[in-house]
Amino acid sequence: MFAEIKAYDTAKLGQEVRRRWPDARILGYPDSSGGNHSTNSTRTDIAILQEFNISNMSPAANPPVRDRINTTNAMFCNALDEVRLFVDPNCKGLIDDLEQHSYTEKGDPDKEGGNDHRTDALSYPIHRIFEVGRATAGKAVRGIRLY
Repeated sequence: MFAEIKAYDTAKLGQEVRRRWPDARILGYPDSSGGNHSTNSTRTDIAILQEFNISNMSPAANPPVRDRINTTNAMFCNALDEVRLFVDPNCKGLIDDLEQHSYTEKGDPDKEGGNDHRTDALSYPIHRIFEVGRATAGKAVRGIRLY
């Protein structure tokens, strides 16, 4: 099952995930900075997700942006013309972002255009699961994945 959930704070996201899938094992792949305290909360985003029984699968530090992008692009189509990643047509926001996300003249992802959030969210779990050289790359982990 694929779904885009529009939630503008982490607690509302956790509530909606649990409303839709009350008993499922949920694996979350948040930005690793979600473990940092923000100025408007005493709890971290990762702690909030864990309160909703969403397992934190993020590494201690985010991987380099280019590594995430390269891993994700290779899943869409690799050098052997293998396509291993498909986007469900119901994920209209992600499709728009993938089509419209641009890069700066330096070759870095454009963070000003507003089309980077969902593509970032896609690339974190893809890199974590399928990064080149990872011993468990491509091995199944049971549960619903929250990106």
